[in-house]
Amino acid sequence: MTDDAPISNQAPVSLPEDDLESRSITWPTLLGGTSILYAGISLAGDAFGVLGLFVERRRFESVGLEVEGGLDLPEWVVMSTLVESLVNLALIVWLVFGAIALIRRSPRALRLLRIWVVASILAALIQVGLGFLKIDDGVDLEIRKQRASEARLREGDRDVSKLEIIELGFGRSSEQIRSASVRNTLSFGVLPVIYPLVMGFFIFRGPGRPAGRTDGSD
Repeated sequence: MTDDAPISNQAPVSLPEDDLESRSITWPTLLGGTSILYAGISLAGDAFGVLGLFVERRRFESVGLEVEGGLDLPEWVVMSTLVESLVNLALIVWLVFGAIALIRRSPRALRLLRIWVVASILAALIQVGLGFLKIDDGVDLEIRKQRASEARLREGDRDVSKLEIIELGFGRSSEQIRSASVRNTLSFGVLPVIYPLVMGFFIFRGPGRPAGRTDGSD
């Protein structure tokens, strides 16, 4: 009998187990638990982002403020935001499954989480690009809301000064709004990439050791 039998694709990776007696927690449990917490925070942030599209509109309508051109954003902006939220939700669910698999030391855990890392970074980059495309529409809507708020303020106090209007946050120029929008787009675009990069450091560097090798010898 020869020893040139084909070798299996890849030996399974052995993830370190927790030592309950010494109360020692290893990185798979820590990273899995942290990932579940991160998923919960991401879900809450995503929900607030979607609600923000509708809450501010209701707030303006409830006080009877009439905004020139209406409060509606272009349909593509609303739809792209909803699609982004659905993609984020899918990534959150994927992360939870991967985190649970990691805590259980499932052989598929690392593969699930590696896919999540790559998909999350790509999704974040795409959303940053879409964010820049939405800036012009956001600036236009913000300017119109400011004008409506300033008009209502002057109706109540006709002697209000321009300085007081600026102090109340209603006197920003389009350039100031655009600059703030660019900063926010970059900031909120970078934040979702940080955790995937941290996780990638652990799961792409070959953690653990092979549980065994198939070398054809007895």
